[in-house]
Amino acid sequence: MLRFPRAQFAAALFFLTVLAISGCGHSELPRFYVLQPTAAPLHSIGSGSEGAVVVGVGPVKLPDYLDRPQIVSMSGSSRLEMAEFDRWAEPLEQNFLRVLGDDLSALLQDNRIVLYPWDKPANVKYQVKIDVSRFCGGPDGRALLDARWSLRRDGKEITARRSTFEKPTTSVGYESLVMGLSQTVADLSNDIAMAIRADQGLAP
Repeated sequence: MLRFPRAQFAAALFFLTVLAISGCGHSELPRFYVLQPTAAPLHSIGSGSEGAVVVGVGPVKLPDYLDRPQIVSMSGSSRLEMAEFDRWAEPLEQNFLRVLGDDLSALLQDNRIVLYPWDKPANVKYQVKIDVSRFCGGPDGRALLDARWSLRRDGKEITARRSTFEKPTTSVGYESLVMGLSQTVADLSNDIAMAIRADQGLAP
């Protein structure tokens, strides 16, 4: 059996340790992102507290391919790419729902916004349900949102629509893409807000 002097063994162990630490130091660290509300307020929808209604937002359903921390982009008509080091800081469905609610709150200032699931005594007047089919980066860097949504008043469906948005990004990179995606959520909230206003006989 070969035997190594203790000094040589210690030196070899130290070299391997340094090598391992150096390798770890060069590994790429993940970056985390969240959607942000960007909607600008519309005209007041009600007339003080007497005109206020409760708007229930949700549920929101995203496709299974978005149920992951990695940010998804399309590299072609049917190919998807997952950004290994650029990730959502929380479940995307939860982030989408909250930002949509914040955008609607800015647009419909005289209404109370509640997020799904809400308590039964919430007395929801309007409820919007959203089924998202596409929410990702496009092959040319655009931010894409394609969603079908329905609006209910007192439990009865009054409209069902499809909204599709494409936003160019201001620069290359995932931070710009996430900002573009945030803007598409604001565009969707604007469509929903206008439908509510129209049902109440108010100007857009």
